[in-house]
Amino acid sequence: MTGRRRNGSLLNLELSLARWQGEDRVFVTGILRDVTERRLVRDALEQAVADKTMLLREINHRVKNSLQLVSGLLNLQRASIDDNLAKSLLKDASDRMSAVARVHHRLYLSDRFRSLDFAPFLQELCDDVVQALDGSVCDIILEADPLEIDIDHAAPLGLIANELITNAVKHRDSDPAIIHVSLQCASDSYALTVSDQGPGMPSDFDAGRSRTLGMRIITALTRQIGGTMEILPAPKGTTFRLTVRGSQNDCLYQDDQTSAAPKKREVP
Repeated sequence: MTGRRRNGSLLNLELSLARWQGEDRVFVTGILRDVTERRLVRDALEQAVADKTMLLREINHRVKNSLQLVSGLLNLQRASIDDNLAKSLLKDASDRMSAVARVHHRLYLSDRFRSLDFAPFLQELCDDVVQALDGSVCDIILEADPLEIDIDHAAPLGLIANELITNAVKHRDSDPAIIHVSLQCASDSYALTVSDQGPGMPSDFDAGRSRTLGMRIITALTRQIGGTMEILPAPKGTTFRLTVRGSQNDCLYQDDQTSAAPKKREVP
């Protein structure tokens, strides 16, 4: 309730009512409390939360824009040189910038700032890879369970996913690459799997000893988020699986939920 003091100023009131009976009569007792100070404190806290939310949203927006600016500058530099190796390296660096920028873009769109729904991010990543290649050299099939991931793991996992998918495209044979990407969530862990139908890896390949920058990035980031990377046996191509153990709160997937429908793009 709102009341007015003798001096005309407004105050916030809380009314409590209690019904009781005595001597065959029913009574109602009302107690009015002045809660103006409590209301002011609550309003101040709500405003502080709103200001912090807006600030965090703006920070993520600016970080995304800065990363996209750097990515654009790298692409401009790539267009101005003739060395094919340098062009490839600049493109890889630009793609990595874009992968991190996507994380901050998703955080900007979200109402939560401590976690990220990773499935839409993975879908966006696959869409961008296909769009960049005009759909002519790869076909990506994605199956993703809903997964709420801690923000500290979002950027590293996004970079790992980017490296695994782009590596599968790079090392394809003469035919268009067919890439399967899956994100599976259990009660205490989640797993990211990327498999292709390419020429495969040497039998003695050791990701931890690889000298290529992509594999070194994958190995370092896997260690950073406390995961394990495996190369699974496959009749054709290569299958990488990253498994990360976590608390049950990390996963939104439940048995009665259906995973995101696979999205398949036909190769022209």
